[in-house]
Amino acid sequence: MTIRSLKIFVEVAESGKISDTARKLYITQASVSQCISEIEKEYNIRLFERLSKKLYLTPSGKQLLEYGRQLLAYNKMVDDFLLQSTRGKILRVGASLSTGASILSDLITLMEQKHPDVKNQIVVARNSIIEEKLLDNDLDICLNDVQPSSNDLICSPIMRDTLVLICSRSHPLCGRKNIMLKDLAGENLIVRDNTNNASTRLEQLLSERGIPYNVSWVCADTLASKKAVCSGHGISTISQRLIRDEVEQGLLWPLEVLDANMDRTFNLLYHKDKYLTDYMNDFIQLAKNYENLSAN
Repeated sequence: MTIRSLKIFVEVAESGKISDTARKLYITQASVSQCISEIEKEYNIRLFERLSKKLYLTPSGKQLLEYGRQLLAYNKMVDDFLLQSTRGKILRVGASLSTGASILSDLITLMEQKHPDVKNQIVVARNSIIEEKLLDNDLDICLNDVQPSSNDLICSPIMRDTLVLICSRSHPLCGRKNIMLKDLAGENLIVRDNTNNASTRLEQLLSERGIPYNVSWVCADTLASKKAVCSGHGISTISQRLIRDEVEQGLLWPLEVLDANMDRTFNLLYHKDKYLTDYMNDFIQLAKNYENLSAN
């Protein structure tokens, strides 16, 4: 049995569908079925029970799945090691739009000082995109602001980040230091775009309290959101780390929301089976110590 056939078996066992495996691995359903049949024939064993057009693992199939996952994990570690050795020292870092706009640049600068011989390759994108790239081994390490959807990713919180409400200097709320959520009734919101059509933290809070609001702008990045707020098109929430210049220049006015928790967590992610080089481990430690390093 080859690594390829073992991978096909594991994919079928985990998805329970030959069609899903074929689509994910870009092969035909006939090839998947043939692979399973060849394993069963070679070892004179039955891996699946086929009942009412559904696949169910036999006791032998369940045991092989456990061994298969372990073997594929070790095989991936070997591949990672060889790739790292042959391509030179390259660190591929992904970051969400929030972490990419706030802490990533500082971390890469610290990394360049510590490892000037390492070439950094950076991708800043939505959380779902960088998570997918991490699972596909297109990235080594990622920074994001949500919990990952896959159990294959190790997620370590590295710091807290506080969101503040922002408005323009011409907005009626300008001049106040803090507000209550009810003060936002009927306001136009400028929100961030995302691929899951999920509401933002502010939208969730307003909906939970039954406070009416209107989404007037949906922006793909932080810069567009800030410009829209500066121009008086609505209010928004943003990391307090990202508005220092605009506040100092008198373009934006920050407000604290007293009756809502506006904190979130920045996380560091990597695959649980990832082979971590010395410089990858150093980047991880830099990220975990970022708050202490930036305060000094």
